[in-house]
Amino acid sequence: MGAANLLTRDEQQRAEAAVAAAECATTAEIKIVHLRWCWVPLHAKAVEVFHRLGLDRAREHNCVLILLVETNREFVIYGDRGITARVGPDYWFDVRDVMGEHFRKGQMATGLCAAIEMVGAKLAQHYPAERANENEIDDSIVREQ
Repeated sequence: MGAANLLTRDEQQRAEAAVAAAECATTAEIKIVHLRWCWVPLHAKAVEVFHRLGLDRAREHNCVLILLVETNREFVIYGDRGITARVGPDYWFDVRDVMGEHFRKGQMATGLCAAIEMVGAKLAQHYPAERANENEIDDSIVREQ
């Protein structure tokens, strides 16, 4: 299995392909991070991971982190200040609700891909791809302890 027990290798590849496809239409970046556990408030952990991975260094502050915590059975979508200013903070709750609906049915990959597509569409709307659209952040899922 890839990404521990959350996703099979095929599902992980499907999610990574969804990130790559979403990023083709935008200058923004989407990053998925899978943690085994989290002992601090989830939002604080998202901020820490966001900064540690350098997602805060994008010129237009338009990166989005999807943080999954296996043991806690929690997740959060964290958007940098540029994109959050455009979509509003409640948008991330809308994405969370779509993911959660699928997750409750045991459809982890489907929920993750639905969230990626939603986020990608908003990013493309507000930050459309330019001629030279460099992929600044690797599309692979990061797995940490």
